[in-house]
Amino acid sequence: MNHHYIKIIGQGLSFINALTDEQFTTSPSNGASPVGKHFRHILDHFTCIIDGIEEGVINYENRRRGSNLESNRLSAIVEFERVQAWIDSLSPVQSGKAVTVICDVGVGETAIASVPSSIGRELMFATSHATHHYALIKNLVKGIETEAHFGIAPSTVNNDVSLQAQ
Repeated sequence: MNHHYIKIIGQGLSFINALTDEQFTTSPSNGASPVGKHFRHILDHFTCIIDGIEEGVINYENRRRGSNLESNRLSAIVEFERVQAWIDSLSPVQSGKAVTVICDVGVGETAIASVPSSIGRELMFATSHATHHYALIKNLVKGIETEAHFGIAPSTVNNDVSLQAQ
C-alpha cells in the first residue's frame, strides 16, 4: 500500500520541481494563498504523523505555520523527499500501529477533539488531503505540465472511463 502513498507524494514533488522560486512564493492575484503555503500545509500533516509515531499521538495542531517550507522551494523539495523515504521505510506493523489523533475542530472557538486511529489511516487521510490541495495548486499556477491525474482523487480516476485513458 505504501507505494501508492509514495506515488502521490511524488506528484507534488514533480510539480514543485517544475516551478520557479517566484511561482512558489508569489501570491495569486485572486487573493489565494501562494503555492508554497499549500505545499507547507501538505507537508505539515505528514510531519505530524512522522513526529507522532513514537509516542502514539498525532497532534495536527503542531503544524509549522509560517516555516521556511512555504518560502523556500528547495527546502520543500528536501522535505517531500524525506516524507517519501519515511513512508518507504514504514513496515506493515508500524502502519497498523494504533494512535490517538488530536485536532481542533472548533470554528471561532477552540474545540480539541481526540480520537483513536492508526498510522495507516492517517497516511490515507494525509494523501487524500494532499490530492485536494494539488487540485487547488494546479489552478493557481498556469503553464506547468502536470501528470495526467495530478489533483484528481484515485477513486475518481478509477471510476471515470475518460480519465483512465490518460
